[in-house]
Amino acid sequence: QGAASQGRPRVLLVGVAGMAATILSDDVEQPESDKRAYRLVQLPNEITALLISDPTIGTSVDTGGEPASSHRLLGCWPRRHSSRDAGETADSPERGDAPAAGSDAAGTKNAACALCVGVGYLSDPAELAGCAHFVEHMLFMGTAKYPKENTWSAFLASHGGEDNGETDAEHTVCYFDIHPDYLREALDRFVSFFACPLFNFDSAQREVKAIESEFRQAVQDDGSRREQVLCHLMEGHPFNRFGWGDARSLVDEPAAAHIDMRAELQAFHERHYAASLMTLVVVGQEDLDTLQGWAVESTAALPAEHKARPSFGEHALPFSSSASAAAAPFVVDVAPLKQCRTLELVWYLPCIKKYRRTRPCDYVSHLLGHEGAGSLLSALKADDLATALYAGLDDDEQTSAAARFSVGIELTERGLAQVDVVVSGVLSCLGLLARMAPLEWVFAEMRDVAMMRFRHQEHEAEIDFVRRLAVSMHERLPADETLSGDVLLSMWDPDAVSFVLSQLTPERMVVLIAASEGASAETAGSDWRFEPWFGTRYRARQPAAAQLAAWASAYAAAWASFTLPLPNPYIPTDFTLRNAATPPPVDGERKSAAPPLLLKVVDEALLFHKGDDTFATPKAVVYVDLACTHTGGTAEQRLLADIAARLVLELLNEDAYAATLAGLGYDVGASNRGFTIQVSGFSHKLPALLVRVVRTLR
Repeated sequence: QGAASQGRPRVLLVGVAGMAATILSDDVEQPESDKRAYRLVQLPNEITALLISDPTIGTSVDTGGEPASSHRLLGCWPRRHSSRDAGETADSPERGDAPAAGSDAAGTKNAACALCVGVGYLSDPAELAGCAHFVEHMLFMGTAKYPKENTWSAFLASHGGEDNGETDAEHTVCYFDIHPDYLREALDRFVSFFACPLFNFDSAQREVKAIESEFRQAVQDDGSRREQVLCHLMEGHPFNRFGWGDARSLVDEPAAAHIDMRAELQAFHERHYAASLMTLVVVGQEDLDTLQGWAVESTAALPAEHKARPSFGEHALPFSSSASAAAAPFVVDVAPLKQCRTLELVWYLPCIKKYRRTRPCDYVSHLLGHEGAGSLLSALKADDLATALYAGLDDDEQTSAAARFSVGIELTERGLAQVDVVVSGVLSCLGLLARMAPLEWVFAEMRDVAMMRFRHQEHEAEIDFVRRLAVSMHERLPADETLSGDVLLSMWDPDAVSFVLSQLTPERMVVLIAASEGASAETAGSDWRFEPWFGTRYRARQPAAAQLAAWASAYAAAWASFTLPLPNPYIPTDFTLRNAATPPPVDGERKSAAPPLLLKVVDEALLFHKGDDTFATPKAVVYVDLACTHTGGTAEQRLLADIAARLVLELLNEDAYAATLAGLGYDVGASNRGFTIQVSGFSHKLPALLVRVVRTLR
């Protein structure tokens, strides 16, 4: 262990005879609340694998009825096999009542596994849009070792499992969970998808229908439609892709061009599905040596072929060349499907993955997207221009080719009419941040909050946990930082902050405006076009000289309404357990629930307390049921109480936003008796938040 912790790999002979795995670290930094054992290894064929031993796997858990969490992914929706008949085809929509994520129907904590390949739709052949997505679908449709198409579905259905797969710009990840007694067999079946898929013609026809169905759902999403418009305008850039794929791109066009689609799928798989481009994460109840042996054994069929991961960093940034169909700055008007008034400002930055320790974009988004007093959103609300604002990197657009930084604003009717005022406000804030020296205390707060959240990380469903780690491992973080490297901030780099801000200028900006008001009439003009895949109506236009001058003037001037946030008073520093007399839980132990104790009675007020005897974390929940007269007797009274609760939440937003950044939460609602108040999170500063909420309600 000492050698591994100092970064010197060691070899452990565990697994198939003559095949050794190299331990990269068995001292992985992990949260204080996490009692699992971790080991990062390189398997004999160069797959990087994270092994997680969790003795509580297989124990009963309280699922709480929560649905499986969803991910923003390219086309694929969860396949819940626990309620599917063994003979059901992959494109059947019937699912019934599925268990909660990470558990089977009986409430047992499942084992899980994910395998991620470092290739995505940016590697699609130019004439086969959606090829990477199609390959991902076909992996599940039979292999040389398990040729029957529905064998995997039947196996998961028999053992309380679920699976999913997704294709993103530069990675493809597949993952599953299953009753722990069947993990070893599941690994063998699962890895065969990547080693020897059949790409059967009949299966391909059915999976095209599934992809088409997924795309038809995506077509209804205005956010996806706006993104595809931008991709369409990026002629000559790797982002000029239709990564979803549909029947046109995967059947009609290849047939017209006499392309053998099955041969192309096989060629894509052979070209990119190399063991050296794969990461594997396995969590089970077995010890680490056993899990390592199973990992070596199950992946033995994948040959040790070293290939470089596709990279696209040699291309110019999107919209940076005057030779492009659209060169920044420009404006895109988009006709949405749904009622909305959305403004989005977009900048494309060079790949910023090298800044993971300092995360300068997070610094900028923290200040720009802050919702406290004096913030950009506060100023826009005060002028009745906007109702909501977000700022930051698009996680799905952080690639080797570029990173996308966006500011999204939900406009009011007045904001839409004065959209140039809103754009100027954003630019004014960016100009101010660019001219001032980066503030180390802001970074220190972000660093402390990130560390706090990591140290006391709440449990994540196993199937989501393995998926997230398998993707993040492709960043090739230091071995000991496999869990923490993409979460913690460890280095203050003001030059990196200044660099990011230097990119967020009016000259590099793309403005997207999506508004339903008058869209039908306006799009009748000859300057409107249709994006070919989603059919979105759009118009790209260069801003007028006066508009460019106004943007430049706003960037150079300070906006009096915008001020930087004050230091956050809600960040906790005391993490002492208040219920320390209760022993921490033993792994796998379930305790009977003790009733709350009545501590105090004052007039008609009752105070109850229930100590935490399960989680042993420095967190608390306070729930107040406030009885008031004239609040729930009639429909009118209930409506007025509900409006009052909403007003309280709006009044709290500026001050209590800092509390949410510090890991605290709050809610105020109307009830039949009066009002309910709930605050939760880290105990240290929770009383201050409760007092603030109560004072606002008064």
